[in-house]
Amino acid sequence: MLPIKGVSEDDLPDLPTQVTFLISGSNTKQIVVTPKSVMRVIANADSSFLANLTDIGDDRVALVYYKDDIADASAGLEFTIKPTNDKMLILGYKCKKYEIAILNKESKEQMTDIVYATEAIGGADINFLMYKGLKGFILRSEKTNGGETTIMEAKRVLKRPILDSEFLVPEVYTVTTYKEQKDQTNR
Repeated sequence: MLPIKGVSEDDLPDLPTQVTFLISGSNTKQIVVTPKSVMRVIANADSSFLANLTDIGDDRVALVYYKDDIADASAGLEFTIKPTNDKMLILGYKCKKYEIAILNKESKEQMTDIVYATEAIGGADINFLMYKGLKGFILRSEKTNGGETTIMEAKRVLKRPILDSEFLVPEVYTVTTYKEQKDQTNR
């Protein structure tokens, strides 16, 4: 379990115990392990889709968003990305600081992300879905929402070959598209 001051493990049963990224060019795969589930998020820039894969017990479910779906799903959010002159060295990588404001247009609630990204990892389109204008892969993020700040920072970077199949949805998953889910919700 990740160490969190003043919080017992019973209080946060869904807290990730491990977060791993695989990167090949502008394709990424995030693997989040919690005590109850494993979630994978594949962002495939080559095919312009994002897939949320979730394993809970023997159930394997994939929710797939295509480029137009991402625009629709995030239409209620306004992103403002501001590069700064601040830099940070993380694991030997020079990272540039970006300030990101995310406004929920309906509730007027605002979240703030401070991220440090390096252009030495990933391709030019690595942020093709949400953070257009942010250059490089994020090695540190500081997310503030409702007065609470969560900090995640890379602990190591390993370079190894990665198969293209890592960035596809495996056949064992039951796939639902964003449009299908939206249609079911609107019935």
